[in-house]
Amino acid sequence: MLTQLHIKNFGLIDEASLNFAQGLTVFTGETGAGKSMLIDAFSLALGARGGKGFVHQGAPFATIEATFELTPQHPSLAYLLELGIESEENILFMRRQIMPEGQTRCFVCGVRVNQNQMATLGAMLADIHGQRDQQFLLQPKYHSTLLDQFGCTQSAHLMEKAYRVWHKKFKELK
Repeated sequence: MLTQLHIKNFGLIDEASLNFAQGLTVFTGETGAGKSMLIDAFSLALGARGGKGFVHQGAPFATIEATFELTPQHPSLAYLLELGIESEENILFMRRQIMPEGQTRCFVCGVRVNQNQMATLGAMLADIHGQRDQQFLLQPKYHSTLLDQFGCTQSAHLMEKAYRVWHKKFKELK
């Protein structure tokens, strides 16, 4: 669970610290209120690709820090061990620094990692969905993948087998 997001010198944000409680958190506000800036910052903390333009004008770098409180069984803890990183009391601390030229530095629990490792870890921690992300559900090419993700593979194979038997009998009858 994300417990804190701290942003410094990111875009128009001088400094902001958000603490999250258990349950649903919703960002609302008018256009231009800064919701997208928060989402962009969080995405970078999770390992999204960065670039120029994120650093507050005149600042030496931007920093985004995300703190997660995890259950002992969380898969990201096993991944941390693969990387040789230990977390204390199942607390995961991710930090991203972005330089004005666009280079970034990634840290997990104080240990420097590469962007791909941070992105792999970030994918285990959170999913970020935009306004129209659900549109892909209407595209048939994704349907079998989604069924597989929800553990419906065995049911799909049984359905396919039943369909083949039915289709064979239908041909025989015809």
